[in-house]
Amino acid sequence: MHVGLWGYGRIAAHHATCLNDLGTTWSAAARSSGNRERARADGARSVHGSLDDLVSSGVDALVVTLPVASMADGVIEAVRHGLPVLAEKPVGLSPAEGLAARDASHDAACPVMVATNRRFYGVVRQTKALVEAGRLLGIGASGPDRMHRILLSGVHPPRVLDRWLFANVIHVLDLVRYLGGDIDTVHALRRESGRPHAPSRVAVYRFASGAVGHYAGHFASPGAWGIEAFFVGRRVVLSPLETGTVEDEDGGRAAMEVPDVDLRFKPGLHAQMTHFLDGAARGGATAFRGFDLDDHLRTLRFIEAIHEAPGDGR
Repeated sequence: MHVGLWGYGRIAAHHATCLNDLGTTWSAAARSSGNRERARADGARSVHGSLDDLVSSGVDALVVTLPVASMADGVIEAVRHGLPVLAEKPVGLSPAEGLAARDASHDAACPVMVATNRRFYGVVRQTKALVEAGRLLGIGASGPDRMHRILLSGVHPPRVLDRWLFANVIHVLDLVRYLGGDIDTVHALRRESGRPHAPSRVAVYRFASGAVGHYAGHFASPGAWGIEAFFVGRRVVLSPLETGTVEDEDGGRAAMEVPDVDLRFKPGLHAQMTHFLDGAARGGATAFRGFDLDDHLRTLRFIEAIHEAPGDGR
């Protein structure tokens, strides 16, 4: 298989490292000459300046890694070529944008897998197996971000900053849905901190299974991403998300095994790429079921319920 990477920045370079290890040929398209040179140095078969030229080089599948505000439009453009697509998240900064991309993929009969690499962490997969074994009580999540540093970088436009839950905290909130399943009820609140783009957001939610959960993100306060999965007689803590600890009701603690592949590559990316290549080779509308735009749209709607929470006006 010959994979085309459209948009060659930092994340695309990590994808290229996985493709090289898997012995998969790849080419790239990038706007800047610097990124094109980097792609050549990283092992691209050919390097191009546009998506059309990349597709014309004979690629069999596409990986789309454009700036976050461009991802939905990028996916809509990519699916017109009819090739299987791996799309970095989020595909849209709102459910409406995600829906437009989903509809475009359906109209083109083009399978799209959304890149949710944290679902492929070894510790997340172990937690998912415990959930599937039953007795889940709930899923808790902590998802703030260091907004003062993000603002100082000057990289992101105002709309991306305003919708930061979609742009970046989706890494945590997507895991809530992945581990706990579909969510049928969300109650959320927001309080302003006095700092720009740094509110406090909290939510409680109920899964279709009956399990319950909570989320907190205080963006003007120090904090870290984390997930807690609560079971009868047991708790799993993922914080940082790449590592895990299992606690029992008698106080015992055991570290979860982190697979070697998550140590040698950016965690989750190697297993994610393997999943994508397998699905792309199979083809068909169900090639990426559970990781497709329909599933992604449910995550975007969950995030929207938290984003649109009423605030205190301060």
